[in-house]
Amino acid sequence: MNIFFAKIGKSNSEFDKYLDPLKLRPELNGRPCAPIFFDSKAKTREDLLNRKITNHNSNKKEACTGKQRDNSAPDINNFFWCGKEPFNYGKPRILVLNNYRHKLYIYKPIGSVFVENMKHNGVDNFAVKLLPVEEITNIPYENLPPIILGLGCNQNLARGTFKQIHPHLYPGVVFAIKKLLNPNTQRPWNLDDLDLLDFTQFETLLARIFEEHGFFVPAMKGGNIPGIDLLPKNISNKKITIFNKTILPGKSIAIQAKLRSEKISMNAPSNLLHICVKKKPTDGPWIDGQIIKSTIQTCEKTEKWLRLSISEFFG
Repeated sequence: MNIFFAKIGKSNSEFDKYLDPLKLRPELNGRPCAPIFFDSKAKTREDLLNRKITNHNSNKKEACTGKQRDNSAPDINNFFWCGKEPFNYGKPRILVLNNYRHKLYIYKPIGSVFVENMKHNGVDNFAVKLLPVEEITNIPYENLPPIILGLGCNQNLARGTFKQIHPHLYPGVVFAIKKLLNPNTQRPWNLDDLDLLDFTQFETLLARIFEEHGFFVPAMKGGNIPGIDLLPKNISNKKITIFNKTILPGKSIAIQAKLRSEKISMNAPSNLLHICVKKKPTDGPWIDGQIIKSTIQTCEKTEKWLRLSISEFFG
């Protein structure tokens, strides 16, 4: 299954016009469609990939190359791939989180991409690229696992238009979608299921580990200190060894937490403890998923919290 995260206009503000069968634009002739709005004149994938874009520092139009091209090229390719026959190849599924209706909508493509010239964003005859879709299901927010609700907060996905949710980057999201579509989908519980947490849950997990070892964790995000996610403080009267570090009474340790990344924040202090589940950062001390899991096994309350946090995956 290939899963894509789509935005229907800014903050899904165009959802009703393109996906609500009762409110569709007349130009769609009753066909719900996922749109993309890159360029008002380009009509094909090739036109979009080779289009000229406005350089905001000048009045000239320049060829879409380098970083500017790379920003949209994957989204464009994803969109047109979903519109290739046979439409069930790779079982593409398109997710739309609608904050106005507080629902997750899941669609499947049912036709080839086509173009309609219509008024959009104050521009007449805007070439809107359209992918015919059919709704598979919609699920209220209160029935969604946190890892799905957190998709809109993921900067990589939120800044895109038609992003693929890759299994190696978002294994928990992919598993959650499969289970939402087929409740009989199962996997045995083990501590490898750290990948079913979203980032906020992962930070909370680390905070609970430190608290269970005798630390006080004042706030997530290190009180908004750049490069620091947690600042646990040893409030006991003895030194504590955790994650291969010994912290004296009254002292704090700065933590940078990452689910999967090879990068360390440029703002990170030199003595920062890096904790990363999936990949080793390229420099500095780091704690990987194996060490996290072995530490959880010494924390009865934290392991129970972890099980409850992802229980919807195993119920």
